[in-house]
Amino acid sequence: MKTTLDYPDQERRGRAFTLLELLVALAIVATGLALVGSRIGVMPSRLVVREVKTSLQTAFSEAGMRARTTGRPTVLSLDLRGNRLLLHDRADAEDHGELEWRQAGFGSSTATESAGPFQQSYSLNQEIEWHQPSQDYLLTEHHNFIFFPDGDATGPGLEFTLRGYRFRLSVMRMTGKMRLVEIER
Repeated sequence: MKTTLDYPDQERRGRAFTLLELLVALAIVATGLALVGSRIGVMPSRLVVREVKTSLQTAFSEAGMRARTTGRPTVLSLDLRGNRLLLHDRADAEDHGELEWRQAGFGSSTATESAGPFQQSYSLNQEIEWHQPSQDYLLTEHHNFIFFPDGDATGPGLEFTLRGYRFRLSVMRMTGKMRLVEIER
């Protein structure tokens, strides 16, 4: 009777994997990684939309809060080329004209005085495509939302598309809060 000592290859075959077994295992692992990797690598559309909405809300809230705490109008400029919002601590008279606002009990005031070099930038998703909301309104490179110390705000209503979702962005005049409405899918 022959033992494993007589056939050394038989002992190794019992403990090792064959080439076919290794290839099958590798194919299973590769398929699993392809399925999982495609889910992880691409952020779902709703998460991207939520991220943009959060960025917009943060910028609008900060602009309104700065106007109320400094007592001066604050400008939130939307740069369509760079897809970013710039928060300025004051309105420049040559860029935005004389901004009139009425504070309760104090009559009219003009916001042209300097408030310092404060400027903050909020980056937006580069996938945003801006659209002209109506024929009456010209879509230019910069749009300004202006926030007043008494809580009022003004600005254009703009439309944009992000990953197949279309939205209208505006500011509520009495409260200065951002309004983002999905208009079609």
